[in-house]
Amino acid sequence: MMKRLLCLFSIVFLGLFYSNECLSQRYDLIPNENIAIKFAILVWEPLYGDIIFDSEPFNTSVVSDSIWHVFGTPPTCEISTNTEGDTVITMQLGGIPHIYVNRNTCEVIDVYHTK
Repeated sequence: MMKRLLCLFSIVFLGLFYSNECLSQRYDLIPNENIAIKFAILVWEPLYGDIIFDSEPFNTSVVSDSIWHVFGTPPTCEISTNTEGDTVITMQLGGIPHIYVNRNTCEVIDVYHTK
């Protein structure tokens, strides 16, 4: 846990060492989906605990060309028939984690968990 927090803080504060000239250029500190998901887990786990892993696999999308949206997979429902021939729908309750993070600066724009 401590190792993950140290890694998160290292990534976040990495941008502090760039000069103003470097900050004006585009740098993808979170260049791909795999790193975006790992970053999201580092933020989510201290906030929500291991419950986030119930939402695997995690999905990603890019918003406005520079914002990663990482989110969990919604719970599924199961349709079956009981011994009397009735249709039974079993739904899992719970929400999914979301995070919006700037891919160039690692700035967390929004983080939340639906219910």
